[in-house]
Amino acid sequence: MNPPYLVLDIETAPLAESELIFPEFSAPSNYKDAEKIAANIAEQRIKFVERAALSATSGKILAIGVMDPITNDARFYHGEDEHKLLQEFLLTEDARHFIGHNLVGFDLPFMKRRYWKHGLWLNVKLDRREHFDTMIEYSCGNREDRISLDGLAKFLGQGEKNGSGKDFAAIYRRNPEAALAYLHNDLKLTLACARVMGITSEAIMKQVANLNLDSFK
Repeated sequence: MNPPYLVLDIETAPLAESELIFPEFSAPSNYKDAEKIAANIAEQRIKFVERAALSATSGKILAIGVMDPITNDARFYHGEDEHKLLQEFLLTEDARHFIGHNLVGFDLPFMKRRYWKHGLWLNVKLDRREHFDTMIEYSCGNREDRISLDGLAKFLGQGEKNGSGKDFAAIYRRNPEAALAYLHNDLKLTLACARVMGITSEAIMKQVANLNLDSFK
């Protein structure tokens, strides 16, 4: 059995334009010139596609990375066939508790929604008490006080990101190994920050020893 606590991060990509459901765009009411109206609508369409990877209704999971917080071993599930990689993750990983950055706000909800889309079920609770989310920890109770993983890692002296998530899909399609190296670095940064913020190997093992996994089935 794999450890029930894992560091987790996902990388997403926009759906193909043929799969996207575009909203009905309209230019501001004070626009009268047909060319300006068309240009404005075209710009809105471009921005919608650029943001598509951030929503489970317009994006898909291109890669899932997990890392054992005790051994630091990492595993990756990736590829253009989202259904296949989601199934592989489901069949291989049995963790119910995760360490991540903006995990409860983005990664886990995105995953659950994409699992539903494929007729699958991810049995993970979205309760923040079930996970260690470094963004939530940093906020210290102020939900408006957010920070990026790169900002947090620099603040805590734990290194920095080696790229940007918005470029992941393009890099993955050119060079999968480079893209996965980027994802691996994010996992390492997340765990390093979590350790500074109070999660230790001893605390994880104590938590694991007290877990009743039947309650999460």
